[in-house]
Amino acid sequence: KVLLFPGDAELGSWKSWHDKLRWDVKIKGKTEKKTAKYFLENTVFYKVGHHLSQNGTAKTLGLELMTSDELTAMATLDFKKINDGWLNTMPNDLIGAELISKTKGKIYFVGDAAKILKNIKTKRVTVKKKDEDMLLKLNKPFTGEFFIDCEIEG
Repeated sequence: KVLLFPGDAELGSWKSWHDKLRWDVKIKGKTEKKTAKYFLENTVFYKVGHHLSQNGTAKTLGLELMTSDELTAMATLDFKKINDGWLNTMPNDLIGAELISKTKGKIYFVGDAAKILKNIKTKRVTVKKKDEDMLLKLNKPFTGEFFIDCEIEG
């Protein structure tokens, strides 16, 4: 199981990970060379980069390869910190809706989830009601605590 924290990676970084790079992984006592595709297919937690912008998450070289049924994501979107000129692209509605679908609503937002969801639900995308319900259930307002508790079994 992979926990993916790409940091500040943008599209160029995502592309470079697929450029003949291989990493050693020990599986059942044997070391094997694995590609970025292997890690993406086994990602169970994805910390979304760049305020859920289209440049922070590659579609074909990233999101489409995240196929685990256990996929959960977290995105930081503090509208007070994003410059006004970027508010119409953060969050990106297509990437946001795809993440909501792939996680079955198991996406945590650091920020106002209802407002973020409103920006994702545009004329270009569809969000299933059951996925939206799960997202809103997981993203209740903070009650004096300063953390989000997400347990991943490994």
